[in-house]
Amino acid sequence: MDGPAEYLYFSAMETGEYRQIPIYSRVVAGHNHYGPGYHVLRASGTNDYVMQVTLAGCGYFAGAGALTALPAGSVAIIPPLTAHDYGTHPESQEWDVVWIHFHHWKHWEPLLERPPESSGVILLDMDDSTTAVKARKAFLRVLHHYLSKSPQRIAWAMNALEQGLLYCAEMAPMGAGGSFDGRLDKAIEFMHAHLGQSMTVADMAAVAGLSPSYFAHLFRASLKMPPLRYLEQLRLDRARDLLARTGLSMAQIADQLGFSDPFYFSRRFQKANGMSPREFRQRATS
Repeated sequence: MDGPAEYLYFSAMETGEYRQIPIYSRVVAGHNHYGPGYHVLRASGTNDYVMQVTLAGCGYFAGAGALTALPAGSVAIIPPLTAHDYGTHPESQEWDVVWIHFHHWKHWEPLLERPPESSGVILLDMDDSTTAVKARKAFLRVLHHYLSKSPQRIAWAMNALEQGLLYCAEMAPMGAGGSFDGRLDKAIEFMHAHLGQSMTVADMAAVAGLSPSYFAHLFRASLKMPPLRYLEQLRLDRARDLLARTGLSMAQIADQLGFSDPFYFSRRFQKANGMSPREFRQRATS
């Protein structure tokens, strides 16, 4: 298992057997070759995203009285809390699939805002273009990195997953307005590069080349939250990584991430994660 014991899921199989999915913090991946009749039901879904990259044969996803085929070469994404009903397609003798469970970074949200099929699954537009080939290869690298012995395997896996999603966005930009305003990208990159610095909305707006009021309006409309809340979530995402993978003290982490008061950092972390930073670290390293 690869990090904090934050999430635990069970899948109710058609046979009544319950199978535990590994606990993980950011991404977990696997490769299975299923025969005819394979079927999974999860009435409540899961609180992560699930990606299915079909290598051979054909799978299916069912929901709302509709069935979506998942043929070889297809890439499907099941959104969080979407009921799962999938398996080997009734007309296929096999379903060879790479699966990826992941918790997205906040800045990925525009890449994942895609209209689902009538069944509820998101079917990415995979054609035979060079970009589509690059996207599929990137998604398959997620599994390669996840199974590697690199100490940075999770970071590399998430990097490959983001690359794949970016290639898909190049083929079919999506989001509330059909695309993501590049001026916001500049501000988000600035946030990532300066997590430890004091930062105001005016600072972010200046990087984007917008007035503070219009920047705040555009940011909220595109990412469904105010800029300063987004910045705090980026900092808390980084805090989880530092707690799980370093021996830095709480005060050092707070200072590194721009929280002037360690006690305030602890309170915000507790509210976002349901546990204190110390409890999180104990679970992550036990």
